Amino acid sequence: MNRIVVVGGGYGGTSIARGLDAVADVQLIEPRDQFVHNVAAIRALVDASWLDRVAIPYDRLLRRGTHIQDCAVEIRDGMVRLLWMGLMGHAANRPLYRDHGRTRNPDVIERGIY
Repeated sequence: MNRIVVVGGGYGGTSIARGLDAVADVQLIEPRDQFVHNVAAIRALVDASWLDRVAIPYDRLLRRGTHIQDCAVEIRDGMVRLLWMGLMGHAANRPLYRDHGRTRNPDVIERGIY
């Protein structure tokens, strides 16, 4: 089974991680311990039934995958360097997805790292 590393637990990162969780070994790298659903927060102001959907703990987001609570500081040549845990092993078959709220770096896409 392929291992996929998703860097960033925003809307894009959580969607990718959840979508691939059933078919791959997903590792979600995100320094926060929970996803805050801003749209649900606005809705919860007028509908209290949405309160339990505002904050979703990352440890409950994936059924098979893993949440690594850390910051990715470098992604290069299939490697991910984390701020506190150091270097994650070589990812020859581990595509990466960068979710940082901006357009993806074309240099990263050209090299086959997603």
